[in-house]
Amino acid sequence: MKKDKPLNGVSSSKASGDDVAEAQIAQEEWGRYREAVDLGHDKYMERAKRCDEFYRGDQWEESDRSALDRQGKPALTINQILPTVNVLLGEQITRRADIRYKPAKDGKEEIAAALTKTVNSVMDINDYDSKESEVFADGIIEERGYFDVRMEFDDNMMGEIDIQVEDPCDVIPDPRGKKYDPSTWTEVTKTRWWSLDDIEREYGAVKRKRVEATAQHDATFGQDSIKFDSTFSGTDSDKNSLDWYSTGTTNFGGESEKKRVRSIRVLERQFYENSKLYLFVDPKTGDTKVAPLMWDKEKREAFAEQMGLFLHHRTQKRIKWRVCAGKVVLHDDWSPYRSFTIIPYFPYFRRGQTIGVVSNLLSPQEFLNKISSQELHIVNATANGGWITEAGAIANMTTEELAANGAETGLVIEKSPGAPSPEKIQPNTIPTGLDRIGMKASGAIREISGVTDAMLGTAGPEVSGVALHSSEKRGQIQMQVPLDNLTRTRKLVAKKVLELVQAFYTEPRVLKITRDLPMEGEPLQEDLEVNMPTPEGDIINNLSCGKYDVVVASQPSRDSYNDTQFAEVLSLKEIGIMIPDDRVIEYSNLQKKFALAEEVRSITGRGEQSPEEAQMQALHHQMEMQGQQLALAKAEGEVGKLQAETQKLMMESGAIPEELKLKLTELEMKAQMEREGFEVRARLAMESSQNALEKLALSSRGKQTEALLQATLPNNNQR
Repeated sequence: MKKDKPLNGVSSSKASGDDVAEAQIAQEEWGRYREAVDLGHDKYMERAKRCDEFYRGDQWEESDRSALDRQGKPALTINQILPTVNVLLGEQITRRADIRYKPAKDGKEEIAAALTKTVNSVMDINDYDSKESEVFADGIIEERGYFDVRMEFDDNMMGEIDIQVEDPCDVIPDPRGKKYDPSTWTEVTKTRWWSLDDIEREYGAVKRKRVEATAQHDATFGQDSIKFDSTFSGTDSDKNSLDWYSTGTTNFGGESEKKRVRSIRVLERQFYENSKLYLFVDPKTGDTKVAPLMWDKEKREAFAEQMGLFLHHRTQKRIKWRVCAGKVVLHDDWSPYRSFTIIPYFPYFRRGQTIGVVSNLLSPQEFLNKISSQELHIVNATANGGWITEAGAIANMTTEELAANGAETGLVIEKSPGAPSPEKIQPNTIPTGLDRIGMKASGAIREISGVTDAMLGTAGPEVSGVALHSSEKRGQIQMQVPLDNLTRTRKLVAKKVLELVQAFYTEPRVLKITRDLPMEGEPLQEDLEVNMPTPEGDIINNLSCGKYDVVVASQPSRDSYNDTQFAEVLSLKEIGIMIPDDRVIEYSNLQKKFALAEEVRSITGRGEQSPEEAQMQALHHQMEMQGQQLALAKAEGEVGKLQAETQKLMMESGAIPEELKLKLTELEMKAQMEREGFEVRARLAMESSQNALEKLALSSRGKQTEALLQATLPNNNQR
């Protein structure tokens, strides 16, 4: 479970016997929460719930559906929001985040590379790609999505960065904020329902007992702050919960019982207050950097002395962190972070107002459902318009049976002798243009969302490939706004992770870095040492120093990226670029591609060779050279023979036939090509032989050294 406290499992809230002061703090937090709800969060939750229901296909109000059922009319749901939104979600999946850091002021290239590897390792551990897809879906469907990025100390005592996805309805941003970046907000609140066990696990048994005691004595803020269960009947209905809240006790058969807390609303608010901060000052440049907030005086002074910096303090805004459950304060202290832990994603943002994709599709979708339902109702009415008959005119059924079965196929009506035949009522014709109204509603969904038929894959076969490609490009242009805001959120996440790395990854660590596309000579994993001191007093990969900028780009998902790379390698090889076969295999998706590439490398002579293999390869090259030499000698002999014939004809007749000239030119060109090929092969064979000899010499020296060491080791052991 993610830690909801700044540090480890022990709450840092200061114990206080002043119950009045604590009650005032709890009252203030509850007032802030209710104010934020009244300023628009309650309306947002209604919109988010409705948008989520429409995406899932629950698109009719229960009252409307019941009314239609009573009238015998259908209530169709033609859910076009689902495929439209899925196109946007699929587009995000194909554009994964590629986060890198570059040195800014006082930054170094090697530290930037280490930071990039460290942060990518953090992202992999947290499965960031999947969580980003969740946040993106929350934003597209429910207008808002949120990350929560903080430190977690459960699995590692030095701390690890934990990235979680929050329910958009549980996060209340600054109700007066007007900018996308949370650093411009004055506060952010997170609310959720917790059981007493959750409170005990996070804040201890003492806090649990206090929360339970206040609930038993009705010291709560009303039905929105607490839910009760019955310990007698075991029921947990909301109706009974409200009754127990209002009465305080429950009486069954004359036996009273106390209320049992089912869950209580926990409010966690992060907000800015003025406080004294300590700064490290570079005496050469004058640059300042805030000291880690959890460092004590001794650690700050030791670091400043080690790095040759000055210590300075000044009053500056700092984050206060409060957690309350009802009228009990669970935590009240300064935050260990320099910024809020909440990172937002808004697909469309306009001066504090958020807009999602689904919210603008609600009216067209309702319109489409109603038109489709009405059209089906008219068709049904056309099939069973009713009958006109006299009383007793039908012999084989009653009037009620005719009304129920009159629209069946193959119906047989037997009339009474002398009675007039029943007459079928002709229904009204379907209104002209009703089907076109439904098409307009469906088209409105496409136009508003920007998702074209080509992007959905529903374009007809008569549309050309060029037109399909053009339609896809036009749709992607309209999708750039939510995707651009996603890039904005990625930068905020990358900056937040960088802040936590530089503030909390200060001890020596060894990180496991896994490569996505390992190549020849590169391991699948490498150990990255950070903040590692050396005997000379330096620090290897000191992540806490220097300023670095974030560079965020998009790259295809891993599977798509691998396929693209393999296709490009094949296309380059097809046009004549000399890419070795073993390299092509390494870019493939074969299960044992590296072992196969090594075998191909050995066969083609690009890998390590034994002396016997080197001799065989040299013999093979020698035979090829001899064959090439024979082909060259044959070509030169044919040229010489034809030149002699040409000279003889010239002496006899004084002219040379054109066919003979052409043949001589052709043979000379052939001989020239054979000569150039022989020279190239001879040069390559010489270079290959030299490389093989060098490898053999190195291998021989290595074996001699190893044998010498093995021979001397027993003597050393004896000594």
